[in-house]
Amino acid sequence: MIMIKEIHDIKETYLFLQKAFDPSELREYDWMKEIYDQKKFKIYASLKDEQLLGVITLWEFDDFNYIEHFAVDENYRGQGLGSMIIEDMKLLSDKPLVLEVEKIVDTITQKRVHFYEKHGFQLSSYLFVQPPLRDNAKDVLLIYMSYPTLLDNNMYDRIFTELKNKVYTRSEYESVRR
Repeated sequence: MIMIKEIHDIKETYLFLQKAFDPSELREYDWMKEIYDQKKFKIYASLKDEQLLGVITLWEFDDFNYIEHFAVDENYRGQGLGSMIIEDMKLLSDKPLVLEVEKIVDTITQKRVHFYEKHGFQLSSYLFVQPPLRDNAKDVLLIYMSYPTLLDNNMYDRIFTELKNKVYTRSEYESVRR
């Protein structure tokens, strides 16, 4: 049976995320451990017989939860596991969920946005530059998606401020509204 639960093994999680993300999209281990120890950053995993199949890293704020990373083991992609995990997170969260996606520029980014839209997330019009999470990495142009409602200016400003002050604390954070 596959289940999702909060886990506390930052090392195993980090190794899993390293397989799924480009290094520029992932903090270095020591920084992730540091923020995990502050207790606003949680890790949820999809497990089958204690085998890690999927991971969501989540920041909990007063009026929203921010999904920073979401990954499914490549051997289980396309089998509905990602849908199950995102639906479980919607049930576990008692606040709106927010995540970031890359601007749609190809079929991969289009499929990613479509996946989240299929699960009720709404694509905002707020583009911004995510600062690099590592030295020598490039900035990334991203867009917020939110569940269950579309972001308005007020909520966008609150989310942007929280992420700037808590999530991207080691880098300069620049908003690019278009």
